[in-house]
Amino acid sequence: MTLKSNTTKIFLSFGLMICASTYADTNDELREVTDTYRSNPERIKDFQVQDNGTVIDNRTNLQWMRCSYGQTWSGTACEGEPTQLTWQEAVELKHSFAGHDDWHLPTRYEQETLIYCSSGKDGGRVDKNHKMYKMLPRMLDSVQKCKGKYDKPTIFQDIFPNTQPSPYWTSTPTNIKKGVGVNSAWATYFRDGSGSFGIPRDRARFIRLVRNAQ
Repeated sequence: MTLKSNTTKIFLSFGLMICASTYADTNDELREVTDTYRSNPERIKDFQVQDNGTVIDNRTNLQWMRCSYGQTWSGTACEGEPTQLTWQEAVELKHSFAGHDDWHLPTRYEQETLIYCSSGKDGGRVDKNHKMYKMLPRMLDSVQKCKGKYDKPTIFQDIFPNTQPSPYWTSTPTNIKKGVGVNSAWATYFRDGSGSFGIPRDRARFIRLVRNAQ
């Protein structure tokens, strides 16, 4: 499945019409990519490596930095230690790289598309029949960890070298007003391929930046 673009029509005051290809809110499609392909080794073929330290995912039309933020792309590897930021710092971060200055912290659905379970097995998502939902309803729709014996970090390591087997922030807040998970945000756990909402926003975590490919 390749995400389909919508056509946005922009009418100018002097009567001309410009048609621009844009990607609308594609959460459902991104979710489908994750649920369909995160345990499929053929998924790696979707990633088109660039010569500037980035990679384009031809299935989602997203361009990713191959290195975690803070690392340096040497031409063959990600060198140095990645930088950890609080959620607010990560959301507000302005960064220029590879000739672009529109990099941003990915949403939970964007980042989940990078999860790879090398065992070929994953735990699916929490639905209303899942035991996790019955214990903690706020876990609804969260990605469950890989199953069996799998490589860590749970990502294509040839594409994203030196990724930390740790939580990576997403830009998606939980919007929970009270109780467990208040003032927290979603993160992707590349230790086991799961996603969790339960990280307080004032904690420092790793990040990887993304942009829409043109």
